[in-house]
This record gives sequence, structure tokens and C-alpha cells, in this order.
Amino acid sequence: MLADDLCQETYLRVYRGLTRFRNESEFTTWLYRISVNVANSHFRKEKLRKIFISDAEVELHPAGEEPEDVWTHSRLWPAIEKLPKKQRTVIILRTFQQLQYREVGEIMGITENSAKVNFHHAVNNLRKELGDEE
Repeated sequence: MLADDLCQETYLRVYRGLTRFRNESEFTTWLYRISVNVANSHFRKEKLRKIFISDAEVELHPAGEEPEDVWTHSRLWPAIEKLPKKQRTVIILRTFQQLQYREVGEIMGITENSAKVNFHHAVNNLRKELGDEE
């Protein structure tokens, strides 16, 4: 339900802000920026703590679920959550949203080169945290 609520809030802010969109960047970049702001605002207000999936919960996954999905939920996401905010955001936008570094930079308000550097640091930090499991 949280995702639905955040999505609804994002679209509401987009609708209310359409007259302020200045076409200085692509519409999708503007939309991503709003969605990142909505999510950050929510988590800041709620001060949610990291949720770690216990071994027992992993065993409760449906039999058809891929082992990679279990690993992603039990190991990768907790490691991503430990990253500094900029690195975490770059990893999510670049890897999971498959955005170009230029778009990541525009969304985050940093240069393309800074996005690349943050991504590189994030990958190195994840490798250290995960112990080069892959």
C-alpha cells in the first residue's frame, strides 16, 4: 500500500505543478525528481528503520521464486540501504531505473561526472559489504 500512496502523491504533485514545468529538461526527468522528493519526504517523516529479512522469512517465499530474487531481498537491499544517500540514489536510478548518467545527474542536481563517481563508490562499497559474493 505504501507504494500506491507514494505514487498517488507523486501524480498529485505533478498535476499541481504542471504549470511550473519549464521544459528545461525532459518531462520524465522532472517526474523522477518529484518521485524521489516524495519518497525522501515520506521516509524522513516516518524515520523508517531498515528491515532485514530473517532466514525464516526467506524460507516462506513461494517455491517458484528465483534464488536471485531471494538474494536480492535478503542481502542486496539491506546493503543498498547502508549506502550514503547520494550513492544509494545513484545506484537505484542507474541500475534499477536504467537511467543514463546525464539523467541521474539532472534528477539529483549534480553533474554527470559526479553521478559516475558516486556510482563507482557505491559499487565498491557494495562489493565490500557483500564480500564479493558474485
